[in-house]
Parts: sequence; C-alpha cells; structure tokens
Amino acid sequence: MLTDFIIYPLLFIFIWVNSFLFHEACHIVGTGHLHGTITVDGLSMSATPAALWAGGILSGLVFSTAGGLIWLMGSHAVGYIFLICGVVNLVYGFYEPLRLPLHGNDMDYKLGRYSIYIGVTSAMVLLWMVFLR
Repeated sequence: MLTDFIIYPLLFIFIWVNSFLFHEACHIVGTGHLHGTITVDGLSMSATPAALWAGGILSGLVFSTAGGLIWLMGSHAVGYIFLICGVVNLVYGFYEPLRLPLHGNDMDYKLGRYSIYIGVTSAMVLLWMVFLR
C-alpha cells in the first residue's frame, strides 16, 4: 500500500509528460505532415508546423481510449491515470485553438492553461476517491 503512494504518482508524472509530448506530435500530424519540430522551453512545449485543433483532440482521444482499454483489462488505477491525461488533453484541446491565436503564450494564457491542468486533474482525482475507488 505504501508503494502505491510512490509508484502511482511517479507513473502519473511520466504519463502526464509523455501525453503532452504526444499532444505536440499530434499538432504536427494534424497538418498532414509526418515531420516537424517540437521545442521544449521551460514548462512549455510547441510544435511546428502545428494544426492547433489536432493536438488536444487527437491526443485526448488516444489517451482516453487507452485508459478505457487498460481499465477494462483490470488495471483500474493505471487506466484511470491515462483517462486523466486524456480528459485534460481534450479540455485543453478546446482552450488552446480558441485562446492561443488571440493572446499568444502570455501570462493570462498560461494562467488559463495551468488552471485547466490543475482543475481537471483535481476533479478527476476527487471523482476517483469518492466514487470509483
């Protein structure tokens, strides 16, 4: 039980970071190209070329589907970690193309982005703790 408090948070961080790397790859794939550049700048990533709608929607669908399949195979905690990352990407997938072109990656945009990350993740963890565990 104690290892759960170490392993699952580490697994979550690993899957979280990779879900956003995959998010950026989906921006590139959404343009119809299979080549591009992903730049990591601090806590932000960007892709060129980028189809803004493709990143969050495609990565969210892939991670949510993977999470559902993992859940059905019996590994509920790991499946739910994938579902959390998928839902965060889906919600962010609607925020990003609507706000980024208007504001750029300024402080207000980052505040909204991190609010989505924290809010959706917290809501999903609360859902797990109250109903699904």
